[in-house]
Amino acid sequence: MSTSIGDRAAALRAWVAELPQRHPWVERCRRTMRHYYAHRGNHLALAVAFATVLAAVPLLMILFSGAAYVLWWRASLVTDLETWLLGAVPRSMRELVRPAIDTAIGQRVPVGSIGMLATLWAGMTWMSVVREAVSAMWGLPPLLPASPRRVLRDLRALLLLVTAALSSFVLVAASSALIGSALDLFGLADAPVVRWLLVLGGALSGLAINWVALMWVLARLPGLGTPYRAVAGPAAAGALAFEVLTVATTVTVGAASSTVSGALFGTVLTGLVFLFATSRILLMLAAWTALSAGAGLPGQTLGEQAE
Repeated sequence: MSTSIGDRAAALRAWVAELPQRHPWVERCRRTMRHYYAHRGNHLALAVAFATVLAAVPLLMILFSGAAYVLWWRASLVTDLETWLLGAVPRSMRELVRPAIDTAIGQRVPVGSIGMLATLWAGMTWMSVVREAVSAMWGLPPLLPASPRRVLRDLRALLLLVTAALSSFVLVAASSALIGSALDLFGLADAPVVRWLLVLGGALSGLAINWVALMWVLARLPGLGTPYRAVAGPAAAGALAFEVLTVATTVTVGAASSTVSGALFGTVLTGLVFLFATSRILLMLAAWTALSAGAGLPGQTLGEQAE
């Protein structure tokens, strides 16, 4: 019996050892993971995830201020919001609802102003962390923290990324609205096949947006002038991975929201896992691209890199 188990284990080890020779993509994955870990990929992914959390705080301030502006402009909504909050909070806290709403409306200007300045600073910090993490996969040294070149470069990259994200969002929303209006006009909006086609179209649009954004990040952030065709494959794989991860996260959050504790802690933990996973995927793609371009492990000679 022990001999049979030993023979099976030896056969399994031999089969695993032969996988890189049989399937080149297995060897590529193995080399990419070695490159990723050798350049402290997990540590840098944690830094990117933490910087993302910090950058989200001033964005929440802007959203808070925007909601306060809407309530200030449409006073009729204040009563509806107050009624909803009175039914959602415990009885002992209901006396604080109206003063809290009034304070939010009164503080909309300073909160929005501070939020915009903090968002600019946090966004540039986030972009700097992402750029340094991606560049580290190429073995590039970080730029000086006080370098004007670094500040201008990160600001330009941030503006380009935000502009691309907003443009893609507006494009998808406008196209969805036009398609929906056309379907309503012809009476096809309730057809099951049409709904599935809309879902498929939304998924394909998300894949295309992620693909373009990843190509830009992988090709331009390191500052090496990498051609887009060299990162098209890794970016496509990353876009698919991001889409699968987004669907899995959405399903997990929906399942965790069935209880109060799950909605509170489950959503937060799932969000953190999502950020860390997306950061790891991004840096693995950068490692894949760098390795394909000839970057080796730290301390390797050219002969070792070619093996």
